[in-house]
Amino acid sequence: MAYLVSLPNPGQEGKPKFLHSDNPTLIERWIKAENRPGFGVYYLPNPLKPGATTHSKENIAGISCIYVDVDFKDVTETADEVMKRLGDLLLQPTLIVSSGHGCHVLWQLKEETACDAPEFEDVCGLQAALIDYLGADPQVRPWSLLRQPGTLNSKREPHVLCEVLSRGPVVDISELRELVEIVGAAKLLTRKYSQREHLHATAETDERKPPIDVDARLQAMKLNGPGDSSIHQTQLSVTASLLRAGVALEETTRTVLEATRAAVANDATWDWRREELKIVRMGVDFIVKHPELAVLVPDRWRVPFDAALADGRHRPDIGLNQGGFYVRAWKIKSDSESAKPSSSADGGPSPGTDKTKAAGGTARVILKPFAPIDPLSLPRRQWLYGKHYQRRVVSATIAPGGTGKTSLVMVEAVSLATARNLLGEQPEERCRVWLHNGEDSREELNRRVVAICQHYKIPQQELQGWLFLTSGTEMALKVANGYSELKVDNALVAEMTRVIADNAIDVVMFDPLVTLHSVNESDNGRMDTVIRIFAKLADVCDCSVDISHHTRKLAAGAFDHTVDDTRGASSVRDAVRMLRILNIMSHNDAENLGFDDFERLSYFRVDRGKANSVAPASSATWRKFESVDLANGDNVGVVTPWDLPAQDTTSTRRRKYSCSYSTSTPPASVM
Repeated sequence: MAYLVSLPNPGQEGKPKFLHSDNPTLIERWIKAENRPGFGVYYLPNPLKPGATTHSKENIAGISCIYVDVDFKDVTETADEVMKRLGDLLLQPTLIVSSGHGCHVLWQLKEETACDAPEFEDVCGLQAALIDYLGADPQVRPWSLLRQPGTLNSKREPHVLCEVLSRGPVVDISELRELVEIVGAAKLLTRKYSQREHLHATAETDERKPPIDVDARLQAMKLNGPGDSSIHQTQLSVTASLLRAGVALEETTRTVLEATRAAVANDATWDWRREELKIVRMGVDFIVKHPELAVLVPDRWRVPFDAALADGRHRPDIGLNQGGFYVRAWKIKSDSESAKPSSSADGGPSPGTDKTKAAGGTARVILKPFAPIDPLSLPRRQWLYGKHYQRRVVSATIAPGGTGKTSLVMVEAVSLATARNLLGEQPEERCRVWLHNGEDSREELNRRVVAICQHYKIPQQELQGWLFLTSGTEMALKVANGYSELKVDNALVAEMTRVIADNAIDVVMFDPLVTLHSVNESDNGRMDTVIRIFAKLADVCDCSVDISHHTRKLAAGAFDHTVDDTRGASSVRDAVRMLRILNIMSHNDAENLGFDDFERLSYFRVDRGKANSVAPASSATWRKFESVDLANGDNVGVVTPWDLPAQDTTSTRRRKYSCSYSTSTPPASVM
């Protein structure tokens, strides 16, 4: 399975995103979406264990590829000379990839070395020897990420495409061992050592201390124990030893915490959350002293962690809340340094000076001046259908009960799944659609789909693998619960995320909102949280999410619903990006067209946008229900396109545009 990570460039706003999938369509779409200025797309050449979600030594299944990362600015040779020497290597690499400002050199192995194999550490040593021989980045490990070929490196100007420069055969591990033996201590490329690397190479550090027996030290740990057996000293030594061995910070913390619990017989008087926080901070302190171990911190911390190391700052201020650990802020290097504000020529603070930092506090608000942007570099909005369905965005369809919102979204679902123009809107691409109806049964949903295919003459086979239907009567999806205390069902949200990703879903339709939660619908804060759950789902899965919702009763004297009539909290309409509202044809419009009060129920209008007033009837989008008779005897209403005719009340006009239902037969269901 491919493991991909999208990271914002240093100084760029944004959060890391991850994808672990074997679905080629989803992988291609995810890379395309994340390949944008300000971000870098990375991949892991070696496989992860089943179920693993982060790249670390304990999570890789084995080594199937040995690779190094050569940065042109870090070697004494010129870029041309580097490429010439790489071309003359005794063992041709399987791939040489331009990383934008350097190159990745990879040897794909004929056989994978499993993580539990006796020779695993020897293979890690081979990589270290090749790094030394090629003057490459010493922090690279078999679980390190590389830039994805075919994506942009926008870290520096000009932006450069990462692309494959040469290809060669896969190799046997014995061939790499032979190469290392032949070159010995020779150097193909000469690395420029930074001052920090020089200090680490010459200073007496913990790296020179002999390794400890981790299991023995943990078993000997005792409360108030003498010397090295004390809890604090044991935690310090074992944490450092595990990190030096390449164990990820989170796994190191779990190991030390469990041993501490055992040492004190899980004493209930201990604050174990605070103890866990203390161990995390021990590990962070050690990693800051040994920057080459920065790959062991959680992925979600890498951006601020790397930025802090580059700025020479101390460790991050690690916080702890109900959601777990997080980086709260970065401490300033020293009070004396932070108390010295930079000055301009007239003695005042320089433009852009962070006044909070200048006062010796922690910076929480930082202003960033605008810089000119090349319009061609801006990614276009990814519309999928009718300026309503858009990737990474939540939209809403609002209507009174019985207007036709369910029938409308189902026709749109079929249109998207077949890329057919059914309602006057051509889908931008063929999309995989998941439609979840929390009220209707699966049989009713199937009945509607069959009627749609019958009316529009669509072979049902076209929907196979493209349309997915679920019913709330079989599978309830409540992402949040609680009137007095909001509780988000994170396990359900994670499962929904996985299902969307695994099936490469492009559009998700949830109908209606009230079935997706058990929260006070009038509580702005809680309903905002509910909608944000779906916004995150859309963003993480690179899909469009549309939520159907109801209106409240019309105010006295009102004839049409507006967005202000959205039922419940106003945060629902405020949190979505696109919103449309449906209204049954009004009495006035019906009268002008010569329709009676019964016939008008088969026509409804769609007003788009968040405007607080309804558009004139002549400028709105109109839809009409057509009655479809199924072979089993059922009658189903199917939404069809319809244009408002010129207002003419003659009998001829009335006969031409009137509904096809007779006065003795009720119209088909329009829910």
